[in-house]
Amino acid sequence: MIDFDSQKVNVLGTTYLICQDDTLKERERDGECDTYKKEIHLRAVDDMLDATDDAEAKEMRYKEVFLHEYIHALFWESGADDYCDDERLVILLERQLPKLYKTLKEMEVLE
Repeated sequence: MIDFDSQKVNVLGTTYLICQDDTLKERERDGECDTYKKEIHLRAVDDMLDATDDAEAKEMRYKEVFLHEYIHALFWESGADDYCDDERLVILLERQLPKLYKTLKEMEVLE
């Protein structure tokens, strides 16, 4: 299982802290990106989805949420402020980037 808690990630040269945020569950959110504090907040892996979902599904959701919040940060750090809060565009990229990466990797376009 992946654990991003208390780690950092590079977003176009800017360091963002990745931290577990227990208040997100109460607010019915899985994650948030604070572009001013340079933080990505995520619910704990075990708190993702429902209690009936298995660990593999919860981890998959955790990774999706991380990617989603990372894309928010990516738009902000690239100066595309108009797109930073565009949930439809962020969701589209969150869902399509893994597929695009896999295809480009298979085509040996990426190292």
